[in-house]
Amino acid sequence: MTDLRERFDEYRQVEAPDLWDRIEEMAAATALQPPPIRRRRPLVVALTAFLSVLLVGFALYLLRADAEPLAPADEPAPPANGGPVSTAADLLDGWQAAEGIGRALREANDVVAFEDGFVLAGGAVWVSDDGVRWEWVRRLPLTDSHGYIEAITVGGPGLVAVGGDFGAAVSVSPDGRAWTRVVHGDYEAVDVMYDVAAGEDLIVAIGSGSEGAALWTSPDGATWTQLDDDAGVFHDAFVSSVTRFRSGFVAAGGVGTGSCAGLEASAAVWTSPDGLAWTRTLIATGMTLDDVAAWDEGLLAIGSAADTGCGPDYLQPKTRNDDLAGVWASPDGVAWERLSTPDFPAPVDAVWLRGAADVGAGVLVVGGTMRFGPGDVGEEWVPFASFSGDGATWTDVTSSFDRSAFPEAGWLSGVVATESRVFVNWYGGLWVWGAPPPVATGS
Repeated sequence: MTDLRERFDEYRQVEAPDLWDRIEEMAAATALQPPPIRRRRPLVVALTAFLSVLLVGFALYLLRADAEPLAPADEPAPPANGGPVSTAADLLDGWQAAEGIGRALREANDVVAFEDGFVLAGGAVWVSDDGVRWEWVRRLPLTDSHGYIEAITVGGPGLVAVGGDFGAAVSVSPDGRAWTRVVHGDYEAVDVMYDVAAGEDLIVAIGSGSEGAALWTSPDGATWTQLDDDAGVFHDAFVSSVTRFRSGFVAAGGVGTGSCAGLEASAAVWTSPDGLAWTRTLIATGMTLDDVAAWDEGLLAIGSAADTGCGPDYLQPKTRNDDLAGVWASPDGVAWERLSTPDFPAPVDAVWLRGAADVGAGVLVVGGTMRFGPGDVGEEWVPFASFSGDGATWTDVTSSFDRSAFPEAGWLSGVVATESRVFVNWYGGLWVWGAPPPVATGS
């Protein structure tokens, strides 16, 4: 997986800059308050036992589990959103290809609902009233070179976008149209921000640095501080996703994601009650996690085999879907249960689950599958999407997407659900579900 990301970054740095002039010419032409963190109540005892109570309390503190649930068990968090999907059948029809997005850009990474419309971010920014017809706004001033956006969230002065190109980068906007680059020196040239989540009083961005995963925090989107990982919980790790959950944050990725030769990796989840102190939990071996999202009053995490993207020379043979990818659920971010794995089209050598979202009556998981050809050449990544209302039974909805709209080979790279829309990112485009159908025009 690390090799794949390196290839993508190399593509952006070498080939993408040559496309910007063409893209700009084409464009010109055309907080619910979560429940509090659980605190243990003080023991009420007689004054004569005061010293004993102190000793027992201190012993319990030392022996307690490394990670605590982010909220009391009797205070469940509300569902992530009131998404628009009622049944799996809903997703088998009604998808529309987004208009106004230059496919030469290759990636539209993230979408947010903002005010009365939507904002889409990737190598540039677009805005839309309905989620189907998009207006190109501008390429963001992320860095001195051609920066790209990995994620965007509502927070700070309005919107916060993170990404990077030869250094972690941030831009902020009050309205999705006017953007300001945030210049901060708390990063190195190798740092990149991959995801961002906003809490009540803190914004958290995760990414990669020179020694593994990296994490930054900001109270307002303008001032950022990189976390000092004194405890080493992010050492030798890759963190791909972060989300706000109840009164804290949850991040997902992998530990030990070294080179494909001798690869030994474990899927990992990090939890924090405040975005500052983090605890790591390993939930599976031979896997790394690609996304974590709020779902069904808890959390859902998806991951793929650690050797995904390593090529046939390093790919370990797999005979079960469970060896290719995995889906896990948790009520609190600490205790995780593996759910059934979606059925992937056979034969397949590699699966990459890229995104998951609560779409209303269940969860939609998207990604891609690959069959390797001769040598170190994959035939191509083929899109994959599956829906489940309970985490036990899955319905393949891949055929719902009209691939002729975006004929380039690739995977589905992410999914975002709002109260009225579901967006699925294609490597080179965007599909929208829930928008009104186009109005027929006379001849």
